[in-house]
Amino acid sequence: MAYSDFKLSEIIQKFELTLNEVSGLFADVPEEEPSNLLTTILKENVDLAVSINTEKARSEMIISPILLEVRRKLNNGISLFSGVDFNDAIKIVYGAVTIGTIWQFLKLEDKTISIDLTEYYIKDVKKILGILISAIMLSTHKQFINNNPVNP
Repeated sequence: MAYSDFKLSEIIQKFELTLNEVSGLFADVPEEEPSNLLTTILKENVDLAVSINTEKARSEMIISPILLEVRRKLNNGISLFSGVDFNDAIKIVYGAVTIGTIWQFLKLEDKTISIDLTEYYIKDVKKILGILISAIMLSTHKQFINNNPVNP
C-alpha cells in the first residue's frame, strides 16, 4: 500500500487509537553531532536534491545519508530494514515522516499516538540525529558506550 493511501483518521479509527498532538515532544532529547562525512554530503546534496525536486532525489541524497549516519553512530548495530513482522506485542514504536528537508516525529505507546507538531528542518540535523538515535536506543533497550552497543 502506498504511503499516500494512508489516512491518519482511518488508522486511528481502525486501531482504536487516541491522538495526542503536542509541540516539543522530543525537545529534551540531546543533540548528536554529525560526522564530517555527513556534513560534507549534506552541504553538497541538499540544494541539488531540492532543485531536482523528486522524492527519489530527496531520499537518496538527504534521507539515506542521515540514516546511514545513524547506523554508523550505532556501530552498525541496526539495519535500515529490519524485516521484522510487527505481529508481536511491541510496547513503544517511534516513527518519522520526512521530505528530507523537514522532519516530524511520533511515538506510539499502547493505544496512544503522540505526534510532535514541531517541524525539524535540515539545518537542525544535530537534533534530527539525536531524536533518531534516542528512539532506537529506547526502543531496543540498548545502551551505546563510545558507539559500541551494550545490553543493560
